[in-house]
Amino acid sequence: MDNVIYWNCASGLVKKMGEIDDIFKNHNPSVFFLAESEILDGRNTSFLNRNGYSCEFSNTLHSRHKSRIMCWHTDEYDRVQNLEHQHNEIIVLIKKSTKEVVVGIYHPFKCYDNETIRTNFIRLLENLNQICNENGTVTIVGDFNVHYDSLIYCPLKLMLENFVNEYGLDQLVNGITRSRLVNGLLQSSQIDLVFSNAIGLNVSSEFNHASDHVILIISKPITKRSHFKKTIQYLDWRNYTSNAICNLFVTKFGVMDLTCRDVNVANEMISNAICNALNVLVPKRRSTIHGKNPVINATIRNLKNKKSRLYKKWTTSKSLEDYENLRTVSQKLNRAINAERSKGIANNIMGDSKKYWDTINELLGNKVRNNTVFEDQDSKPFADDFAAANAFSDFFDNKVMNLVSSSETEHYILPKIGGVSPLDNDVYFTETEVKKAIDDLKRSKAQGHDEIPGCVVKDLKHVIALPLCWLFNIIITTGSIPKAWKIAKILPVFKKGDRSKIENYRPISNNSSLSKIFEKCLLAKLVNLKGHDNLMGSFQHSFRSGCSTTTACVAFHDFISTELDHGNKVIAYSTDLTAAFDLLRPNLLIKRLIELGIPHYMINVIFDFLTGRSCYVAINENNSYLKNVPFGCVQGSVLGPALFNIYVGELSGIINASFPNAHVTAYADDC
Repeated sequence: MDNVIYWNCASGLVKKMGEIDDIFKNHNPSVFFLAESEILDGRNTSFLNRNGYSCEFSNTLHSRHKSRIMCWHTDEYDRVQNLEHQHNEIIVLIKKSTKEVVVGIYHPFKCYDNETIRTNFIRLLENLNQICNENGTVTIVGDFNVHYDSLIYCPLKLMLENFVNEYGLDQLVNGITRSRLVNGLLQSSQIDLVFSNAIGLNVSSEFNHASDHVILIISKPITKRSHFKKTIQYLDWRNYTSNAICNLFVTKFGVMDLTCRDVNVANEMISNAICNALNVLVPKRRSTIHGKNPVINATIRNLKNKKSRLYKKWTTSKSLEDYENLRTVSQKLNRAINAERSKGIANNIMGDSKKYWDTINELLGNKVRNNTVFEDQDSKPFADDFAAANAFSDFFDNKVMNLVSSSETEHYILPKIGGVSPLDNDVYFTETEVKKAIDDLKRSKAQGHDEIPGCVVKDLKHVIALPLCWLFNIIITTGSIPKAWKIAKILPVFKKGDRSKIENYRPISNNSSLSKIFEKCLLAKLVNLKGHDNLMGSFQHSFRSGCSTTTACVAFHDFISTELDHGNKVIAYSTDLTAAFDLLRPNLLIKRLIELGIPHYMINVIFDFLTGRSCYVAINENNSYLKNVPFGCVQGSVLGPALFNIYVGELSGIINASFPNAHVTAYADDC
């Protein structure tokens, strides 16, 4: 039994979506039953959809035109509608792996026409009898609207007790589950109940001021705190300062060997000096955290503690004063959490594009979950993260190779290309150019295989610019890229659909920070030599200064408006090439560069940059085997997108050769 939540929200579903979101965040349930949801037949329920969950309604939605209980459940569960009477507020689920049955019910006081509370209850018990007869392990949770804790004789309570005794079920709820103020008096009762024949289930409750019913949480028994225990690896930045890293780098780097012409040796000297300095200032540590750490600041932490104390006090005293104090603190806590979340969302949306989209994906539920269990094609979980990482690696590789084998291209044999003359001083990089490239590097960029963060490189700008200038000029004269820069770390990023299926992920490459600085310098030289329009074509609006999707839309709109003003008809044709960046052929790109008159020393470097590459997939600190990458323009790099634009730069000319009146607008591979 995984986390199962039951909450009678006391109607007003739309206004309580914030509380429902909090329950999902705090408990990550596998099943969440929501009573008094009051969904009418024909109503738009798209606002209830959640990523990773199926949304179900009781059969009364069609038989009675209203559903008073609904649920969300993960793909671990299937619904068993043949065990649900069409006039009962009931949903039956079965766990695929263990065949455990979970039943959510709601027995209303307010009945439908032509029936009484008693006849409704009898029909519900008959339905539960059928479920218990046909299944082994059964857990039933719901609002029975029977005062189970009352000593007063009640026919419904007697029927319920007989049912429980017949099937050997245990009643697992202790304490008050519903409290309501009536004419200034506090009425408390135990009407939300959990019955089960499973061994050792744990049921806890949580107070929420948005309803007069508590939230019931059903889970497997746990040893003390182990359910919330998680060991993580983290970097300890407490002793890190920009001055300290600069001083340590200078100490550990030593002296440049100006006669060195081996790019791998030069890169290793710089990388080792940075990593050794980081090992001193930012050590890796392991820590065990408990709980889901929902505390955002000191105010919220104090309110949570106060709410917990008041809840325990009220369940013992059952007094009106304690109940009012509990509701007041609960409302304050809710307002404080919402205000802090809103503040955080506002700050992130106003930040850079990465923070903006990270925030949007988190709000939409698209962020990758560390606890996702990946499955193979037969829906069987992988043995471990290492097996899953290799499965991702094979899937990404096979997808590209299948596309390559099905697409024919020109067979172009590369001619022999000369190097660079030592007298051509204008081809070499200067310290000023390197510093400018470091300034353009984003602090928040993810680190690559070398584990050197961009923020550290920026802090080292004044002491690292000269060593990098030395390294970059060795690259220019030899035409070789350091081998360490050719290894990409691939992180699978969820797109849509079932999170357990690897085909629903796309690969994102993380590359070396030092490589990105070099690429910026090389791209700046390339653009200064030929200009954006000559290299990529004026129709291309991606990855170039002053252009964006906005300028692409304006150009597209302007052309259509002009043609329509002249009385012409316009046909718009849109294309989005499948895996376009992954299918770039290095030899055909070099042919294009030669035709554009790009200097040979640049062509040599670009060809070496694109060839001999490899990658691995990383999942939760587990890496797949290395795989060769013979095609593509290095996604996640600075230079790669610009090279793709050059690669397809002839597109406009090819189209206009056949259709002289055509206008082409492109943003990367969207045309």
